[in-house]
Amino acid sequence: MSLAKAHKAACLAALAAGQIAQASRDERSSTVAQIIPTTGHPQDVLMAALQQDQAALHLLTDVKKKIALKKEQLIPKWQPIIEHYRESGAQHPFEPLVWFAIWCVDAGEFEQGIAWADYAIAQHQKMPERFKSANLESVITRQVHDWALEQFKAEHSAEPYITHVVERIESNQWLVSEPALLGMLFKLVAMFAQKENQDEKAESYFLKCVAANPEKHGVKGVLTKLQTKMGKPLTFA
Repeated sequence: MSLAKAHKAACLAALAAGQIAQASRDERSSTVAQIIPTTGHPQDVLMAALQQDQAALHLLTDVKKKIALKKEQLIPKWQPIIEHYRESGAQHPFEPLVWFAIWCVDAGEFEQGIAWADYAIAQHQKMPERFKSANLESVITRQVHDWALEQFKAEHSAEPYITHVVERIESNQWLVSEPALLGMLFKLVAMFAQKENQDEKAESYFLKCVAANPEKHGVKGVLTKLQTKMGKPLTFA
């Protein structure tokens, strides 16, 4: 980066930090509009602020500290901005919306995160370049799966959030096409059902796991055992 560009980026970041801090102190109706443009220099300011916050997260190596930063600072800081974007009726590429949904889920704000993900998906918002997943629904699905798996191991419920995600996938509201991810999610739903003695549901989702990821489903043994218990025809006879 040239010295001129570096200086410009530094100035934009400083200006963004000042504007957003002011927004958190003043009434939203009088300040957020000043930092949420659709075109021109203020949009650059907003993106510089986002990059600044991403850099702050990158400096943290402890996962708990990252979550705390998102929960205690970034979500409260960006929420008025994201809400203003929605209320304005705008529909254009808006990277802060995507990050906000991801941050909410990371911070355990599942209801809010899934709702904002729905909004971003409906707007066909694209993923930031750093993500390997092609779409936001796959990222949120993986986040919820990983959290739900920890709940399963701790013998806690993952409801209602794992069901919210599964319902969106099965209704095609969310287009998740990664076989391994779908297989893991359906397998986990089956495991929860099996723990609760819901054998029919467990079998159904083990079979969905097999259908989603035929080569690497990893449920042959547990499904065979379950079907034997239920007196059902064996999938892997």
